[in-house]
Amino acid sequence: MIARVRGNPWLIVSVVTVMALSTVTVAVTAGLSQEFRSQGPAGAVGPGSHISSFSESMPLTSSNGTAGANWNQRAPALSPSPRAGAAAVYDPTDGYTVLFGGCAAWGGDYWAHSCVALGDTWTFRGGTWTNITASLVGASPPPRVDAGMAFDSANGYVVMFGGFDGSTCYNDTWTFAAGHWTEMHPNTSPSPRFSPGMAGYDAGGETILFGGTNFIVQFGDTWAYRAGQWSRLSPAAAPLPRFSVAMAYDPLDQSVLLFGGWSELHSSFGDTWTFAHGNWTQLSGVSSPPAENYPSIVYDAALGSMIMTGGHSGEVVSNVTWSFTPNGGWSLLLTTSAPPSRWGAALTYDPASGAVWLFGGFDAYGPLPTLVYFGDTWEFGLPGPSPTGTSLELVLFGAFAAAGVVVIVVLVLRSGPKRRSPRAGKRA
Repeated sequence: MIARVRGNPWLIVSVVTVMALSTVTVAVTAGLSQEFRSQGPAGAVGPGSHISSFSESMPLTSSNGTAGANWNQRAPALSPSPRAGAAAVYDPTDGYTVLFGGCAAWGGDYWAHSCVALGDTWTFRGGTWTNITASLVGASPPPRVDAGMAFDSANGYVVMFGGFDGSTCYNDTWTFAAGHWTEMHPNTSPSPRFSPGMAGYDAGGETILFGGTNFIVQFGDTWAYRAGQWSRLSPAAAPLPRFSVAMAYDPLDQSVLLFGGWSELHSSFGDTWTFAHGNWTQLSGVSSPPAENYPSIVYDAALGSMIMTGGHSGEVVSNVTWSFTPNGGWSLLLTTSAPPSRWGAALTYDPASGAVWLFGGFDAYGPLPTLVYFGDTWEFGLPGPSPTGTSLELVLFGAFAAAGVVVIVVLVLRSGPKRRSPRAGKRA
């Protein structure tokens, strides 16, 4: 691994790697925080990869069937333009992933929530992206960023709510089915907001929405969408107000899982909650990933666990992968390759391929800073065809490492400039 550690002019990093992936140890002798920046895979867009710090007691492997799963970069013939904050979900009725909008890679800053919003509609099936915008019949939603999106299993369609277009927050509700967008007109709706948590609660036959923000206020309300109508719920307990959470339905536990998020009063969160039967329950006494906002999460049916990746907390940006099961809790997965660090990426599961798919996202680094919008597509799952992207597992400064051989590298590195921190109330 090629690593740069911020925060001190000179420091020594010792990397001990067992290619069989039974042990990976990184020691920083300068006593600094555990943030690393590593060289990204060949062909990846962006400045590289960060590894967030994590609890030393956190399991590094899991026993829930995720052993051997890995990230591979794919190269579809056609892809959406680079973007962050796109809304995406798998539609099992029509058999493809639906992606809408996002923050364009020109004329804005996703970190500052100042975006040129996109309004195109794409589908993804069998490793192929298709732009269906021109073939849509009837009206389409206005361009937007950070909308909530979920699949409503009770009604058999995709539901999208809210988002922003760079200056205006929405509270409109749209459904998508059989290649058509339809604007719904419920009697009441959540207030205008972007970046809420949203997931289909299949066991309850409804879609659950939590939190979000309108640029000024972070919300902590919980809403249910059922049969075309929104209703505000009154759970006995709930997560603190926040936005940019990771939220998805867990069919193993028949509950909605929520992790992380950000608020102006609290900054980044690292708590885990479940929602079922009208109530939120905080999971306590379990190891947890570090606090993150804008991570991406989805349930992986092939592996039998939730999969979460990406996100950031201030200047620390992540590209590590976590799994979660109701019985095993959180586990940090060791992968031999990974997408470059990012947040605001689209993450869905495709039953046809039995894999998780990631697209897009955002990173910012340097004092100015440099803004990076991703337009790459990655697949996560058990071993399969050779990736089109280049893996890092066998290259350490050009030295070859065969499986089972221990390679020890001692690096003396010079630190780089510090990343900027989010401005209170503006960047998260």
